[in-house]
Amino acid sequence: MTKQISQWLANKITLAQLPTVDWTLHEWLHFINNLPTDIKIERMAALDQTFDLTHSKNAEIAHAWYLLSVRAGYDVVYPAMSKYLVAIGRRKLIVPLYKELAQTEQGKVWALSVYQKARPGYHGLAQGTIDGILKK
Repeated sequence: MTKQISQWLANKITLAQLPTVDWTLHEWLHFINNLPTDIKIERMAALDQTFDLTHSKNAEIAHAWYLLSVRAGYDVVYPAMSKYLVAIGRRKLIVPLYKELAQTEQGKVWALSVYQKARPGYHGLAQGTIDGILKK
């Protein structure tokens, strides 16, 4: 799989040539988590157009995609990520996103606005962790 990532990034294969039909959750996670964080927005858009990762029904895949998107500056995901953060309460899936968003002032402002809606649905431990991240 790492070879396939390198080949795609080097334009040696297309997204259509990736054998994604049979990929397991772990293969998808390996693929997304091993893409460079400085990936070009055009590549992110191509991935999204081909695989609709922004609207993934799998919470783990969505988490990995949103995390990469925030790091890469692919802001198209923000409306879907907002719904995700309100609907998902698992710390392992939300805390890394809030931490990454809090790295910039703009991201922190956006995260606070989403968190105000999401906070009542979070467990007390998640609330305490994210309160600390966003210094509410």
